[in-house]
Amino acid sequence: MKLCATSTSSQLDTIAKCEQPDMEHLHLPKNVVTPGPGPVPYMCTKDYDGGPFLTYPAREGKSSVLDDVSERRRLLPNTPTADLEAFLQTWLFFGLLKEILGDLFVASQFICVDLSSGSSQRQLNTTSLNSIVQDWLNRLQASSDSNHQKEAQYDHIAQCLRLTSVLESNVYVYRPDFNYQIMACLTSVGELLSIATEKAYQISKSVRKNECPTTWAFILDLHPRSVELMKRHGYCPSEIHRIRNTFIFLSTSHFLTWMNRADATASHEHCNSRECLLRLNNLRPYGAQHWLNDCHCPDLTVDIANVIAILSRGGLPLLQMIQTEPSHELRLDVIEASPSSKYVAISHVWSDGLGNPHANALQQCQLQHLLDLARPFFRVGTNALIWLDTLCCPLDPPEARTMALNQMKKPYTDSAFVLVTDSSLYKFRSLGLDAIEKALLIVTSPWMRRLWTLQEGALASKLLFQFRDTAVDIRELRDEVLDICSSDLCRLHLAWDVLLAIKNLRDFFHPFAGGRPDLATAVDALQGRSVTVPSDEPLLIAGLLQLDTSHLLDGPESSRMQRLWSLMPRAPKGIPMSIIFRHESRLTQPGYRWAPQSFLEFQDVVGEVLRTAPALLTPAGLEVRFAAIPIEKPIVPEGLPINFWNRFSEDGIYCRHADGTWWSLFVKGTSLHRNGTTLHTLLGDRSKRYVVILSDPFRLDGSDQFTTGLLVHYEDQQQGVATVRSDLPLGILRVVGVKGVLLEAPWKLSRLLLEDELTGQFTTLAIHDEGQQKRDHAYAALVASFERRLDAMVESIDEGPVLDALKVYNQHANAISSFKRRIKDFYLGRYANLGTMLPSDTRWCVD
Repeated sequence: MKLCATSTSSQLDTIAKCEQPDMEHLHLPKNVVTPGPGPVPYMCTKDYDGGPFLTYPAREGKSSVLDDVSERRRLLPNTPTADLEAFLQTWLFFGLLKEILGDLFVASQFICVDLSSGSSQRQLNTTSLNSIVQDWLNRLQASSDSNHQKEAQYDHIAQCLRLTSVLESNVYVYRPDFNYQIMACLTSVGELLSIATEKAYQISKSVRKNECPTTWAFILDLHPRSVELMKRHGYCPSEIHRIRNTFIFLSTSHFLTWMNRADATASHEHCNSRECLLRLNNLRPYGAQHWLNDCHCPDLTVDIANVIAILSRGGLPLLQMIQTEPSHELRLDVIEASPSSKYVAISHVWSDGLGNPHANALQQCQLQHLLDLARPFFRVGTNALIWLDTLCCPLDPPEARTMALNQMKKPYTDSAFVLVTDSSLYKFRSLGLDAIEKALLIVTSPWMRRLWTLQEGALASKLLFQFRDTAVDIRELRDEVLDICSSDLCRLHLAWDVLLAIKNLRDFFHPFAGGRPDLATAVDALQGRSVTVPSDEPLLIAGLLQLDTSHLLDGPESSRMQRLWSLMPRAPKGIPMSIIFRHESRLTQPGYRWAPQSFLEFQDVVGEVLRTAPALLTPAGLEVRFAAIPIEKPIVPEGLPINFWNRFSEDGIYCRHADGTWWSLFVKGTSLHRNGTTLHTLLGDRSKRYVVILSDPFRLDGSDQFTTGLLVHYEDQQQGVATVRSDLPLGILRVVGVKGVLLEAPWKLSRLLLEDELTGQFTTLAIHDEGQQKRDHAYAALVASFERRLDAMVESIDEGPVLDALKVYNQHANAISSFKRRIKDFYLGRYANLGTMLPSDTRWCVD
């Protein structure tokens, strides 16, 4: 990473001169996008004073920075951004490195003058950082310090790193104009030191909890500049979202940002974080294509009757391509695989040209190319055998296609090799690329984003990826990455991310995965993948979970997902009870209205969330056991002036418990909104009894701050099981501190107003019909009196906590008017009351 910078500092009389000052501690790909990362400005206006890291702000007269962090407000709000950049660079770069590395750190080694720009500006250069950190790590590992001393050292370093992470997160939120290169430098150094500290002190889950931050990437991942760079380098917003959810470390995101990709010139301006519209548009018209430009070779077709005959016997059809003499034309024969047959199964992306939705045929040049790729796997003089879905899965008749789909695992499990052909990989030579770059090219390839290829890659006993010069064995690649983990601190975090990505691909059907995968494992692996035919998704999931696909094929395609859910109790760990809290689109069939209609809509990694106890599938719905809390809107007198005052946003609703605590309920996602239905309108239906089922036992004592839930209404109750209909998925947040005070105070004032004589006059006016014009005039007069009464009440507030809260609240524009509107909102009953918590073993049948 070439990050650099400028300033004048008396500290550095012996500054190195270099043509291209780099921050080399961040590994870059060989095929790097040009121009590469730019310079990081050296902004320091003074030297770090060498004192304790944690008390540096106090020595600089900036103690309030710690208060700003704890109160989650803008750091040093009156300090210009340029001055904050200088202060934080001095503290969080030079100060942090000095605090942790001690005498190994010499500041002058990290500053140089960039002669290439002709400006002689001072810039940061971290060329030596990795070697210095490695020396520090070696020194600690050889240290004779006692365990008690090492624990104290570790706790102090972890405290410094946690503070650094929180400070940088604050800057990301409240200082969008903060120099991106400086922030990238600070966060990447924090990540490197966190990983080195964990390794130096041999921290593992089996020894003690890791106290160092692990979320450095989050600080930059959503930064507009970071997203802009990835889009500029050819990434689709859906790919960016997938990368953020797949990879943990900032250094991996940085590597991928600057990795030259085969499709870097593609435009994704109309795409979104959920799907690549460009790829979908390219897939819709796909068909067989020639391998060679300007080629007019004929199509070769298979003996489809022979293919069907083999399938009907439960056999596997293979392709044998023989080059005839002297014309060198190909002859395509179909043979039945025997137990000793050695063949190559081709796994591909149909839009690359090997797919044909219209006929079991391919151009001769494509088949010649496949033969050239397969030959190295066979002895000289023997015919290469290939399995390719385009030719070996009949398109018609439907019953023949069903036979082929029923045994879609067999071609991959029985093959000697599964060879992946992806045009994006074929554009690169593997020779000269390190294991990290090859692996990241693979795991970010279009092949990795298709649904069927997940099963194909996971089933293979030997999985190979074809580059231009050779096929790369994923197992050998994994071993190379493992060597990096044990030998290269600079690339350790990259290696961890790559190993996790490979593991997610390969761990489905192999013994080290701990047996059959459960739904949570499958769903995590599906994220970021897409499918051209939606009804294929249930088939693929059934295959991953080793369920009976014939049941899915026996019936309409439109109801395959429902039939999949009916099989799900037979999967390992069954249907997790927490599935009811998902907020994606759901099935509409009675008894299955709790069930997501697609896992491809999931926008987050859900593995741990879905690893809950299994539910019981019944004809009426899904039986689960969860805590819950009744909820209802208050009854208000008739005739209140609802139409005279503007409403607050109805995206959510505030709820009050009898103990005076307040909670904010808001709808998660948008797919379940029915005709614009809101929480307010739903809860206003007094013909129904509503309750919020909670994903976690939620204590109302304030120790818990957030959970998720599902708003449901009662339909029946028999034998200790309440049958309920799901309405909306919710997020539930406890309102604390100043915000809590500023809800309780308006509520109390609204209670006083309800007891005021003006409320009775509103009711009386509503009951007596004295003509619309006269009534409107009387209402207007009463509302004016109400407004004066409300003003007087607010001005007379003398409670200390409320006054203090109003002082804080009054820093915002229109604060008092907002406070008054809140009183009116509660006066009109625009909130909800929470009842007594129901225990966590309460039984619900959810539909």
